[in-house]
Parts: sequence; structure tokens; C-alpha cells
Amino acid sequence: MSTNSLWVDELPSPLKENVVSLIQRDPTSIKILDQLHDHFNPSPKRQKVDNPESSVSFINDYNLKISNKLNEDEIIFEIPMISFQSPIRKKMNLILHLLADNGPVPILSIVNPSTSIPELSLTKLSESVRFCCVLPILGMSTIESKKNIASLCFWLNDSAYVDNKNDPIICQVNLDLLKKHLIKTGKIPPDIENQFQEPAENPGIKLIHEAIFQFLQRQFKLCGINLINYLPLYSNKNTFNINTDNAIALSSKSNTINDMVMVQAYKGSKDGAILVTNKNEFNPSFLIFGFKKPILIFDLDEVDNISYSDITRVTFSLNVKFKSGKTLEFSMIDQNYHNILDDFFKLQSVLDNSYDESLKEKTDKKPETEGSGQPVTAPTEADEDDEEEDDNYQGGEEEDDEDDVAEEFDSNVEDSGDEGDEGEEGGEEAGEQ
Repeated sequence: MSTNSLWVDELPSPLKENVVSLIQRDPTSIKILDQLHDHFNPSPKRQKVDNPESSVSFINDYNLKISNKLNEDEIIFEIPMISFQSPIRKKMNLILHLLADNGPVPILSIVNPSTSIPELSLTKLSESVRFCCVLPILGMSTIESKKNIASLCFWLNDSAYVDNKNDPIICQVNLDLLKKHLIKTGKIPPDIENQFQEPAENPGIKLIHEAIFQFLQRQFKLCGINLINYLPLYSNKNTFNINTDNAIALSSKSNTINDMVMVQAYKGSKDGAILVTNKNEFNPSFLIFGFKKPILIFDLDEVDNISYSDITRVTFSLNVKFKSGKTLEFSMIDQNYHNILDDFFKLQSVLDNSYDESLKEKTDKKPETEGSGQPVTAPTEADEDDEEEDDNYQGGEEEDDEDDVAEEFDSNVEDSGDEGDEGEEGGEEAGEQ
């Protein structure tokens, strides 16, 4: 049950039991019940907005501006000093907390570690967060010492973005450093690893890391966020069907049907990865491109059809036409992963329009080559519009220099017993997937 519904605990016993029983029978009813409660018990925020002495102002229904340091007593859960790729690019703290000005409603904040003041704060999390997941990282998932690093992603609903900037929250979590932090703060015992007997062969993440993510999922769930885990798990049925530097495919039921596929691709001159996810109990199917800016997300139901073009012996392009009429092209996709993408779209009943006569000229087009014989994709005018200047990124405390990042990950986290390592969590950008 979401912490957004703490009011349920204040109900008289018989009524509370009936409400809890209703929510258990129909989990979707909690949102309606929350809205009904908010209607009859409006938040005190409306009186606080114009109060010059208040440290909190409300930008909109989902975003707050907090000008004071957070009270440690109000912190629910914290992941310190993690590398963010979006909406800002530097090491920050990710904190779930309460706020006296906001009542018993949890808040997700990105907090500047040098000032302890949030730079972004989001509330009503069950409504504002559209899709939350943890993902393996292309180029790291194949390396034993780096597969404990994952991308933690929050895509928001349109009304939860500020100033029409639809930048999701994307950061990297080092599970070894998170384990150290949880031990240091007393969330888990120091000898926690002694409770897990690691199997001789484990294709997934360590059992202790699985337990940490289960703890993370529970914390998020209490605050209204459903965290979907796309990491391979020994004790679960999450298994890799493909795991290379350029593509990852994962089944949540240990079969040949993939619930997540990630393949390296280009959008014009932008390198990144296509990510497609199957629907689950909380979310519809998604089509995503990331993880450098721009980061795009679409419900798969928005797709009218797909087609393949610029097909060579080594690469091909995927064209996605939306029901709105918009078309996106993803190019330079490795031919080895055509079938894994095509099978996913077929299972989603997405129409393959590759043989449409209007696309024949494009399909038969011979791509330009240079040097190695690899196709060359030139940025189009539309791609130039997607370019975002570095001025959009936060400076000052930026620590994502690529050379420094490479050095950080070349060191083995397990060999470091220094708690100061928690400030060195960084890593190669998820965008370099």
C-alpha cells in the first residue's frame, strides 16, 4: 500500500479492514481512494504557497521547491553520491523523505550533497511516476566486476514535468557501494553476506544484491512507486537470453519470450540504445531510446507500424511510424540482433510494413560507406533539432569526465574497504550503452 495512503491507518478498525480488503482485491482502487481522501481533506499546501516564511513552494501539483536542508528525521531512504545522467549530470543524493509542510505524503528528491538542499523534488509519486525500472548497462553487463552497476530510471507523466522539459530521472547505482551505505546506516547487519550461500555458478547478480533490490523495491512500493527489475536474478526467473556489449535480452519467466530487449542503435547522429519492454502488472509495453539526451519514451500502443530499411550484411535501420503520423528512424543496428527485435514486435502484434511499395525506394537505397565499409549515417535536419547544447547540463560539480569515469570502474569495488568509496560510485555513462 502506498504511503500516500497513510490515512487508511487512521480509520476506525472495522472501516480500515474493509478498505484494506478492497485494495487487496483491486489494487487499482487505491488511486481513487487517495483522490477521494484528498478531495475531502485538501493538502495544506494552498495556504503555504504565498507564505514568505515557508521553506517550501509548490511549482505545480507534483513538483516542489525546497529551499532548506532536509531534516534527517524525515528521511525514509537514501542512496548517496550516485552519478546522474538526467535531468542533471553530476553526483547527487537520491532521497525518499517526508516534509512537515507536505503532510504524510512521500517525496522523491535529488539532493545536492554539498548543501543538503534538494534541486528537484517530486511528490504524489503513485501519480507522477509513469515507469520506474532498473536496467543492466550495455558494455558493463558482460564484465564480472561491473555487472553490479545498473541504471535506475524514472519516467514521469507529462503533468509532472517542469517547464515542459520531459527529461526523466536517470542515474547509476553501484550495488556494492549501496550495500556499504545500508550497513553503515544500520539498515542491514554488517555480516549480511554470511546469510547467503553463493552458488558455484550464478548467471545473475550476487544473492546479496538481489536482497538489496528486494529491499529497494519495498521502500519504493511504500512510497507509491512500482520498481521493475530487469537484472538477471538467480533466485527469480529473470534470465538473459542475450548478453553482449551491443545487445541484451531478458525473459522474466526463463523462457524464449523476452520481456526486455536493449540494442545499440543511432538516432541520426545520436548514439544510444533502443529499449523495448513487455507489459507487466503495473505498466504497458514501452518503446524507449536512450540514454544520452534526448531520451524518448512511447507507449507501444502509440506505434502504428514498423519497417526495416538500409539493410546491409552487417547493419539495418528500424523505422517506427506512430499513429500520430510521426516517424522515427533508428539506424546502424547490428544485423545479428534483427531477429530478437523482430520477434518482440511480432509478439506485440506490431505491423511490419517493410514491403509497402511506398517504402521500396528507401529499402533498396545503397548506403554510403567509408573506409571499413560500414554504412555512414549523416544527421538530418530533424536530428540537428534534437541536439542539446552542453549549457543545458549542470556544471560546477560535474564529475562525469570520461577518462575519470573509466579509471573509477577499472578499480575493483570489492577490494575497497574504505567507506569513502561511497563518493566514487560514478561510472561510464548509461548513454554509452
